[in-house]
Amino acid sequence: MALAALKDRRPARLEWAVGRVPFAHNRRRQGGPVDHSLPALRVTTPDGRLRAVLVRYACHCTTLTGAFNRIHGDWAGVAQAVIEEKHPGAVAMVAIGCGADANPQPRGELKQAIEHGREIAAEVERLLAGVWKPVRGPVVTRRITVQLPFAPLPSREEWQRRAQSKHFATAYHAKVYLARLDAGQKLPTHVPYPVQV
Repeated sequence: MALAALKDRRPARLEWAVGRVPFAHNRRRQGGPVDHSLPALRVTTPDGRLRAVLVRYACHCTTLTGAFNRIHGDWAGVAQAVIEEKHPGAVAMVAIGCGADANPQPRGELKQAIEHGREIAAEVERLLAGVWKPVRGPVVTRRITVQLPFAPLPSREEWQRRAQSKHFATAYHAKVYLARLDAGQKLPTHVPYPVQV
């Protein structure tokens, strides 16, 4: 696919806009923070024909739960299909943003995934009819790794207590850390976290 895209390079304009879609809800705390913005990039021919659009929404694709035991693109797949249907020949891409605490609401049924996907596609259509800002200048990327600190580590006694937990993951991790302490190793106080833009 990448080679086909390289062969199909043509003059184009790259522009961006930001919309808003409200179906993401915090899955950890009712009323907790979520990002309802819908950033979008579009690629058009010099005469204005849409070649591609990339949108990003910060929400898990979990409208369909385990009860729906089939392969499906959830709201993102529906949005992509609807956008491409309305713009034959254009490529639509949907990316999942920083939405680790966000689930779609309502959820649980195929009709809801379809509704959410259509909501994304409708917002893209609204944006496409509006004013977009050109992206100019060279493409620049950066990657850095930041050290994110952990909360203060538990004492050995606390690790021993956790090792007796009936919760498998809690007990497992406590035993791993106790084994490291017994081997004379230091426990990590930070996690390296790569950031790329």
